[in-house]
Amino acid sequence: MIVRVIKMPYARARNSFFLVIIPMLAVVFNVLLVIYPGEALNAAREGLQLWMSSVLPSLLPFIAGINILRGTGFVRFIGALLSPALYREFFLENERRFCEKYAYTMMHLHSSSFHLLDDILSNENLKAVEINKDVGGQSIAQMLAQFRKVREKKRCLVLWGDLCEEEIQLIANELSPEGIFFNILHPEFRKAEKINTFLKASNFRDTAF
Repeated sequence: MIVRVIKMPYARARNSFFLVIIPMLAVVFNVLLVIYPGEALNAAREGLQLWMSSVLPSLLPFIAGINILRGTGFVRFIGALLSPALYREFFLENERRFCEKYAYTMMHLHSSSFHLLDDILSNENLKAVEINKDVGGQSIAQMLAQFRKVREKKRCLVLWGDLCEEEIQLIANELSPEGIFFNILHPEFRKAEKINTFLKASNFRDTAF
């Protein structure tokens, strides 16, 4: 089992941006409103008229219709019904041809695409499958069956995302370490160091930091 933990140095820069740059821009914006009140009022009036005459009539029916379809579950139903057939007809053969041209190929998946996993794994030239742990998506425990399916088909499994110690231990307990690669990303240095300490104390055979 190979593990890579990435500590993202842009976290501090991102925090500085939100804490310093955005408040400064807000101050400048308000100062300009005070200096040029007439222009600001005319621009607001024209923007409101444009929104009322063009944007609202064109977008409101579309947004209302889409939300009704989503609320009733129709979009999810028709998507799951049509996606496998459309994937097999328009994409699968092209993916096979593409994979034939390269020595090592990998496909990145989210849990929303698991209904296509059997078709994806039917591509004998695909060497690895990367599965993303989505924020608000399926948990690691819920995705274990899909992880097993990938390994049963002799494909390497790459797990990408912000995984905690409990999730890593669950995977280590449920799956053989062979053919698994962890690509763990954490926005906080302290959390990344904690994961590093946990991995160093574990029984993983090969660990890269």
